[in-house]
Amino acid sequence: MNQNPNIDIVQLALKEPESSKVYQAAKSMALSHPETLYFDWSNRDGIHQHHMATILHHGSVQSAIFLKDITKILTCNGDGQIKMWNALSGEVLHRFTGHKEAVLSLALSPDGDLFASGSKDGSVKVWDLGNFQDDADLEIKQPPKRRYSNGLGRSKSVRGFKTNMTKLITADHDLRDLSNQSFLFQELNHETVLFVDFNADGTEVIAGGLSGTVKVFNLRARRLRLSLIGHHEPVNVCRFLPERRYIFTGSDDATIRVWNMENGKFLSSNGQHLKRVTDLVFVPKTHKIISLSSEKILMWDPNTLRPGQRDFPAPDSQIFQRTRQCSFTKMSLTSNGEQLAAASEDYLITVWDVLTTQVIAALPGHSGRILTMDISTLDNFLLSGGDDETIMIWSLDDLQILKNGNPQYNSTSEGSLITAVSLSDDCETVAFGCFSGAVRLVRPSEGLVRALGSHTKRVNDIKVSSDGRTVTSVSEDGVLMIFDDECESATVKACQSPLVAVHFITQDDSMILTRSHNNNVATWNLKGYPLNTCRPSGSEQFTSMDGCKANGMLALGCSNGVVSLLALKDLSYIRQLEYAEQKDVPVTVCKFNVEGNLLAVGYDSQSKMVKERKKQNVKSFTAVIWSTGIEQHLIMSFQLENSWLRDIAFSHDSRQLVTAGDKIAWWSVKTMSKQRSSIFQSLPSEELNPPTDLLSRRISQGNIFQRTPKGSGIEDHEQMSPAHSPRSPRGNKVCALDSNHLLQMFDIKGSSVSRIFPAKDFQKFATIDDSGIVYILEEIQEPITFQL
Repeated sequence: MNQNPNIDIVQLALKEPESSKVYQAAKSMALSHPETLYFDWSNRDGIHQHHMATILHHGSVQSAIFLKDITKILTCNGDGQIKMWNALSGEVLHRFTGHKEAVLSLALSPDGDLFASGSKDGSVKVWDLGNFQDDADLEIKQPPKRRYSNGLGRSKSVRGFKTNMTKLITADHDLRDLSNQSFLFQELNHETVLFVDFNADGTEVIAGGLSGTVKVFNLRARRLRLSLIGHHEPVNVCRFLPERRYIFTGSDDATIRVWNMENGKFLSSNGQHLKRVTDLVFVPKTHKIISLSSEKILMWDPNTLRPGQRDFPAPDSQIFQRTRQCSFTKMSLTSNGEQLAAASEDYLITVWDVLTTQVIAALPGHSGRILTMDISTLDNFLLSGGDDETIMIWSLDDLQILKNGNPQYNSTSEGSLITAVSLSDDCETVAFGCFSGAVRLVRPSEGLVRALGSHTKRVNDIKVSSDGRTVTSVSEDGVLMIFDDECESATVKACQSPLVAVHFITQDDSMILTRSHNNNVATWNLKGYPLNTCRPSGSEQFTSMDGCKANGMLALGCSNGVVSLLALKDLSYIRQLEYAEQKDVPVTVCKFNVEGNLLAVGYDSQSKMVKERKKQNVKSFTAVIWSTGIEQHLIMSFQLENSWLRDIAFSHDSRQLVTAGDKIAWWSVKTMSKQRSSIFQSLPSEELNPPTDLLSRRISQGNIFQRTPKGSGIEDHEQMSPAHSPRSPRGNKVCALDSNHLLQMFDIKGSSVSRIFPAKDFQKFATIDDSGIVYILEEIQEPITFQL
């Protein structure tokens, strides 16, 4: 059906809007193939789509800005040309030539009539936007076709726009300098210009260079006015602050320096950042500064800096945080100073409310590092570009991730990041912990948030008992807290290092298990008394954990690829599960099935060890399934190229499992050799052959047989008998993709999901990705047919 063995084009089309012809055709095909597993993203129309358009760009987008007419944008890349685009059609309207090497920075004057550029060729050029000839007014005989995407990834060709390609490509045109003014940053050598910007009245341009020097050029006098020397490493950003007559500069030396705008005298510096400072913006009205480095984003008041003091931290600084840690690359602020957008190395754009420093949206879509951002003058559109050779335009109107998503309950804002959440079995009790250390309890039916207590540091994990009456939490301060239905019942300083995980481990939830950062595993009763403890004998680190109440076992995944099985009652050692082909590959997740006789183990397929093995053509697996019986053995293995796992869940009958990470994938566990099929003999017969329910099963069309995946490496496969029930059992689904055991795959919009929650019938799944998008996936089934 598709050239890529891990992509099903029908499943891909099912993500399109429900009203589109593409979706309707895909839905029809899915219904006509009941033997194949397909999922409908049932709440996709409730997800507000901020992405407006994508324009394909030749080469990485080094810098991009909106013009005064926001239907036009400027971009630059490594060829030395600056292109003006029609943002509505994707046409190139004009090329500004004159730079001899890559252009790295662009800036628009306050009145919108000029723009400045800085280049690797060591020059700063100023261009007049009022007098250029629009290339679209010139005639051509054969207009080129340009591909661009408008809206949700839907592409079309732009035909018939008028551009004289002959004039654009000739050597004479490419060598001609069309700029209004040009300044050499260094007279004796060509020093790379990393950043340019205008002052408030557009009469001066400031530029930062690779050597750490900052220069101010006066456009009226056509000469250099100031040279600021003080940074010892490249200057990535330099801005005028006209209200205070200051100049601010940020550098690779991790400092922000303040200079007098009139005479260039050094005034003070801020040394709060630990890594290179790459961007600065000024917040209107408050006169505060927001500075960005790869490790954090800070908002601070420059008036609190001591005159003449070097690298003095500004007091009362505020940090813009998000739940996932990743290096930042660029940012942009709305002109009213109310919203801040910043890009990070995981290809996401995060938007904060400046007043509260709370995240209000995340914009996934780029597939490479984001190098540039700009917000239109009316604050309604965001422009971004980067290494993936695309320009993306986003709407900033109605910044809410959920729009008409019908949430059952919305709690009030806590004023701190929520770092851990747990739900009781009846979904009537929700407990959550915060970055501030606060522990809260919510019963949606009551509509109130109850404060249970507080740790001194961030909460790392929290759990609610099955009946919703007991809550336990662990935090960075190494403290275990246990709360009953009314109040706190125990607080224990469990260890000196942070506690990272907590679980209820008995059928009646009377025992608690904790895991610490230094690899201590301990059990406790509900009064906080320690029962047992253990830690690994070697140097390996525990990377994942799962306990099974049905078999009384604890599985501990390690950084060396080994899984240790322990007895929950006393933490005594049972055995180790080690797969030779995954030696030294860290375990990211391990999960038991319901009965506890199977254990699925997921590995970090992006680790250095795996990458080195790929170079040597050594096979590596994404996940494996082990028997946990008396005779341990490997049941089967799964492989998904360039993917990694965060969570695994078995179906109730253990015939399928779903894996979640950078993708969501469904796998068949039914196909195995006869010698290994005995592992299922311990499952109740009603689980292996669930009763027929006409109201919940579709009519089977013909005889459906289990298909053996190609190249599975397992011989003597069992063949399924024809389906006798109105709907084929779950084990009868065939592999839609040309990969071992892979039934179906769903690509998320963000970078990853950390948990996936299946319904008991394994036909509905819920998850949320790291950009805040909620997915409710429902298996597509044939309409119910009644026969009299």
